[in-house]
Amino acid sequence: MKATATAHPIQGLIKYHGKIDEYWRLPSHNSISVNVASLKTTTTVEFSPDYEEDILIVDGRRVYGGALERAKRVLDLIRREAGISLCAKVCSVNNFPTDVGLGSSSSGFAALAAAAALAAGLDYDLDDEEDLQRLSRIARVGSGSAARSVVGGFSEWVMATSHEASYAYRLAGDEVPLYMVIAVIPSVKDLPTTEAQRETEASPLYWARLAYIPRMLAEMRRAIAERDVDRIGELAETDTLNLHAVTMTGPGRVVLWQPATVAVIREVRRMRAEGIKAYFSIDTGATVYINTHREFVGEVVRRVRKVEGVSRVIVSRVGGPVREERRHLF
Repeated sequence: MKATATAHPIQGLIKYHGKIDEYWRLPSHNSISVNVASLKTTTTVEFSPDYEEDILIVDGRRVYGGALERAKRVLDLIRREAGISLCAKVCSVNNFPTDVGLGSSSSGFAALAAAAALAAGLDYDLDDEEDLQRLSRIARVGSGSAARSVVGGFSEWVMATSHEASYAYRLAGDEVPLYMVIAVIPSVKDLPTTEAQRETEASPLYWARLAYIPRMLAEMRRAIAERDVDRIGELAETDTLNLHAVTMTGPGRVVLWQPATVAVIREVRRMRAEGIKAYFSIDTGATVYINTHREFVGEVVRRVRKVEGVSRVIVSRVGGPVREERRHLF
């Protein structure tokens, strides 16, 4: 009873922040994201009577605490559906740095849900969009963003008041000619995304954000349907500033950006003034995504590499849904 799956993390476009249910990770509004093809998490799950407890190993280190508890929630849903009670060993490997704002929890829990479902013998077809939507519900209890990572491409996660009604579905794939240049800024986040969520919900600007979200969602859906890379970039940039303004005005006045983050933002604006169509986007961390066109990738990479504090630059296209792998990690 062993299986392996690979998933891509997401870049939030109209970002998820705020929950109406912590345990089931039900969001307070819909959100839209895009999978990042160059980044991936590969996870192997084995259910066996040889294990006396659930074991979680990430990038070679055994993990305990909150991450393990969230993994158990996913495994418990799979065990319940499959009618088994076996403990599991989970081994997960990322090809990118974690805790720097690159969404490792989204790809991690998406890959976990898929590998666990396959290992348990459940009838999930990873090529079927309805099955991916079903699987997105399970991945969501580990990490909200994992719901969107499961279905791939440009996807929307639906707000609902029950576990069954909150899922993700795909809006488009790599037919949208979006390129992403990622300026990795190696600053470990001051607080986990869950804590940043609480900061957001306590901000005096939070309700203003909820009021503006429906219009932004409608505009982003339209931009994706029209394959309008510039409009996608503009909207994601606006939502970045809105989200971080809310986070910064919570009780802890949390600033997740580093000096290099601001330097990249300024460089992006300089490039745009020169006719290079590039737009910044930042999730809950210091790392910056730069959304652009293929013709501008080379110049964006060249300029961003010169920014002090950027440790690595990654170029990516739009990533697909979670997929099964034949080679196991153990």
